[in-house]
Amino acid sequence: MSAAELSDACARLGLPVHRSVIANLEGGRRGSVTIAELIAFAAALDVAPAQLLCPVGYADEVEMPPGRIRPTWDVYEWITGACPEKTETPIAHYRKYHLYQREERQAQQRADEQDHRAGQLPAGPLQDAVRATADAERGRAQTIYALLDVLRKDMISAGIRPPADRPDEAGTPA
Repeated sequence: MSAAELSDACARLGLPVHRSVIANLEGGRRGSVTIAELIAFAAALDVAPAQLLCPVGYADEVEMPPGRIRPTWDVYEWITGACPEKTETPIAHYRKYHLYQREERQAQQRADEQDHRAGQLPAGPLQDAVRATADAERGRAQTIYALLDVLRKDMISAGIRPPADRPDEAGTPA
C-alpha cells in the first residue's frame, strides 16, 4: 500500500493522516506516532496494532523499550500481556478464562456429536462405547465449567472484573 493509499484509508476510518506525515515516518524524519495513528494504520493495513510495533516474522529483534534490543517475539508477548512469568495479571486471567470456555464448548460439542452418532448405531457394544465416550466428554465439560467458576471467584477476589457471560454473575467485583 502506498503512502497515498494509506492516507486515504485512514481518512475513511475517521483519522485523516496526510501522506507527507506517512512519508516522513517512512523516511525517518518523524520518529513517533500517536496511539490514534497506530490504531488507524493497523486498521487500514488489516493487522493487529502490536504487529506494527513488533514485526514478528519480519525482524529478529526490535528496540523496546528505547535503548534495549530484544527478540521480536518477546516484545510482542510483553506488549500483548502474555508475559509467562506474570500469571496473576488481568490479561493472564482472561486468557485462561477464554481457553477454558473454548475447551468447555468443544467438549460439549464432541459429546453432542457422539450422542448423535450413537443414535445412528444399532444397539450393542459399539453403541455403548460411543455413549460412554459422549458421557466422558460431558463429564469433561462439567469439570471445565467448575474450573471456570473457581477462576471467576479468584478473579473477583483479586478485584478483577470477570467476563459478563453468565446470567448468574454480572461480572462485577465483590
